[in-house]
Amino acid sequence: TKNRWLVLVAANKKLSTKIIFNNLKNTIPLTKIPNRSPMTYSIGINNLKNISEHLVPEIVVAQYFLSKQKGIKYFGMSGSGPTCFGIFRKREEAIEATLNILKIRPKWWIKHGQLLS
Repeated sequence: TKNRWLVLVAANKKLSTKIIFNNLKNTIPLTKIPNRSPMTYSIGINNLKNISEHLVPEIVVAQYFLSKQKGIKYFGMSGSGPTCFGIFRKREEAIEATLNILKIRPKWWIKHGQLLS
């Protein structure tokens, strides 16, 4: 197992888990950012993401920002949102991604840390 680095991004928007589950149905996906990775099979697909993206469009923006970072291996939304995550192999890449996104969205909550698996 390899140590990986995680970047968490939240747009400081409230999102009710109850509302997400009350609206659990087929929705049109908003994220059209390619995210093909072998990690998809180990992490899984988040069926709540489409609903959350409709309620808080900044979730799409956060994933877009993560998708453009050097060294990104996988990105997605955590739980029912609105926090998004990016996985990197190198600490330096996670730090750089954190700083890059903070420059673009200084009022968002953005942190990095080590993911031990």
